[in-house]
Parts: sequence; C-alpha cells; structure tokens
Amino acid sequence: MDIFNLKDFDEIQSKAKVKTYQFSIKIISLLIIYFIVKFNIIYSYQRFNPLMIGLLISLLISYPLMKKITGNTFLALLSYTINFNLVACLLIYLTGGFKSPGAMWFAFFPFLSASFLGRRGFISGFFLLVLIFITYFILAANNIVFYPYDSIVPYHRELQTNLFIFCLFSIYMTFGHVKSENAYLEKIKKEKDKNENLLRILFHDLANPLQSIKLLLRKVMKNRNPEENEKTILKVDQMTNRMVELLEHVKKMKALEDGMVLIELKPITINESVEKMIQIIETRLIEKEIEIVVKNSKEDLTMVTVDHVYFINQVLANIISNSIKFSNPKGKIYISWEKLGDKIRIIITDEGIGIPAKILSHLFTDKKEHSRQGTYGEVGTGYGMSLVKTFIEEFKGTIEVTSVEKTTHSINHGTTTILTLPAV
Repeated sequence: MDIFNLKDFDEIQSKAKVKTYQFSIKIISLLIIYFIVKFNIIYSYQRFNPLMIGLLISLLISYPLMKKITGNTFLALLSYTINFNLVACLLIYLTGGFKSPGAMWFAFFPFLSASFLGRRGFISGFFLLVLIFITYFILAANNIVFYPYDSIVPYHRELQTNLFIFCLFSIYMTFGHVKSENAYLEKIKKEKDKNENLLRILFHDLANPLQSIKLLLRKVMKNRNPEENEKTILKVDQMTNRMVELLEHVKKMKALEDGMVLIELKPITINESVEKMIQIIETRLIEKEIEIVVKNSKEDLTMVTVDHVYFINQVLANIISNSIKFSNPKGKIYISWEKLGDKIRIIITDEGIGIPAKILSHLFTDKKEHSRQGTYGEVGTGYGMSLVKTFIEEFKGTIEVTSVEKTTHSINHGTTTILTLPAV
C-alpha cells in the first residue's frame, strides 16, 4: 500500500486506536514538559532550552500540521513518532545516555511506532532505535556524555520514578493496542461475512437460475410446439429479469457501502413522487389488478427532502412492489402522509398476506432467509428492504414495518410501512 495514497489506512483506524493516540500524546507531552522544567530547576541545563523547547513545539504541532498539509494519517503519525523519539533521545542523553534512569524508554520506541502505524511503524521504530544506539556508542566512546547526578540517592529516586511511569504507560498502551486489534478483527469479520454472502449469491442465487435456463433452452430446442416454447421462453425471461434485479441490488448496496453513490438531497412533493413511482410499476399493478389509493388530495403540496431518483426508484418502488407481490388479485394499497413538526410520516398499508414474525425480525438484513414467494409464486431477491433502509438512512430518515400475518381466522391482515423523513 502506497504511503502517499493511504485512504485504506484511514478507513481501518478504529476509535480505540484514535483514543489511545490522543491519550498518549497528552501524557507524553506532559512528561516532556515535566522533565524540561526539572532539568532547568535541578540540573541547570538552561543552555539546552532552545533545543528542548524547539523539539517540544515540533512534537505538539507535528501531527496536526502534517495532517493538514498532506491529508495523510500515516505521514502525520510518522512525523509525530519521529519527533517523540528525538525528544526522548535528547532527554535520555542529557541524563546519562545508556546509564540514564530513563533508559528503559528505549524499549518503547518500536512498540509506540507499531501501535500507531502497524508493521511499517515497527520497522521504522526499530531502525531509528539502532541509529540512536550507534550514536550513543560513538558519543560514549568520545566521552561526550552528561551525568547530572551528584550521588546515588537522586539517581535511584529518578530510576524509581521512571520505572513507575513506564509501567503505567506500558499497561495503558498495551490495553489500548489490544482493544484496537479486537475492534479491527471485528471489522474484518463483518467484511468477511459480507464477502461470504456475496459469494453465496453468485454460487447459489445465480447458479440455480442459470442451470434452469440452460435446461429450459434445451427443451425449446427439442420441442416443436410454438405455444409451449412461448411459455418456456417467458419463464426464461422472468428468471433473467430476476438475476438482473439481484445483481443491481448487490451493485447498489456495494456502491453505498463504498461511498460511491452520490446522494443529492432536494425537495420534492410526495404526490409527484407517488405519481412517478406508479408509472414505473404500472405493469405489475395491471397484472394483479391492484389499486393504489392515495388518501391525501391531489392538491397537497407537502414536500420531503430526498434524492428524487433513489427515493422514487428504490424506496417507494421497492416497498410498493413488495405490497403487490404479497397481495391477492384486486387488492388495494393505501398511501397517506402527515406532517409532525419538522418531519413527514409517509404511511403505506396493504391488504396482503402479511409477514411472519421470524422474517419481520430481520427484514432489513441482507440475508436470503427472508426471501419468499409471492401470492402468484413471484420470486424476489431478498435484498430490496435492506436497500430501502440504507437509502432512507442516507436521507436522514427512519423506516418502521409492522405486519399482521394472514391466518384462517384473521380479517385485518397486511403490512404497514412508515417512512419518517425531513420536511422542507
């Protein structure tokens, strides 16, 4: 992955890792300020103030500055970790180098880099550590080493302080790293489930119709009866349409997840949306002699803020198509709406066979289990309502579905879908 084009790196950063980073930068900055003040008061290292304060300022501004300039999280974090390592190296050098009571912080350099930046961070931290060791050896060989402790007592006190702080910091960073890894693994699991679901669609939901189409075409080739062949070809056409519909649903869902669908929210009257939707599904309405009853008057100018194309073609058309699919011939579908404050509630009710409770509980998931045949044996993809919910959420709205399943003794059976959308 190219470090100068790291969109993927930004996307996989978990909230836990961000919180760990934010906490660590505060603690590290406070520690450095503490040691700078201590060096000035106790060790009289005022001559190093320009260098120490300069590195501290560089540390504090490195991440936001690099992030603003490059827009790249990896480079911003890399800049921060390099600055942190340089400041820490200077403080350790000024307190004795390898003999410093804070020398154990060297062990943290690769871990800190790896926690923020992954494997590349560990590698860069390791090589920086090697470079620091070589520099320290050269300085020690030339007797260029500072040792500010006039007795063993302050040295041991400083050592104990460093050990205590180091242990606390290590525990927190380890906890944050584990939490971050768990969050990342959970994300990977979800992606894996989505990919497996997609493969299942390709291998099962498409393979079965293709096999049926193959057999039906062979039947056409052998059969010389035009009427029977016409019926067979009609079945092939229906299967082909279903496969295209399925692929379109999956394509749209994937595009939405990847942020590739441009949602343009604009006002539109509900009456206009319903009229255009009816034109799209008019053939299905005629086939089953279903009547759509709009309870609001034609002069009603109530508007909602949505993407016109997706609202009409994906949201309304999908919901009404489902109502048609599970309604008996000559049934009715009722559409009404009302304004509630800054929201509009659109209510769509049918007189169909209803939805079983088991299916209703996971109606908006992209699982095949809730796909079932309609009253005329119509087959669906099982992905329509999941797509509807995704678009409604893009419109800053909500969707709610209730249903009464048709039984031997039931009268008021059917399904009601309530869309709540921002008003104009």
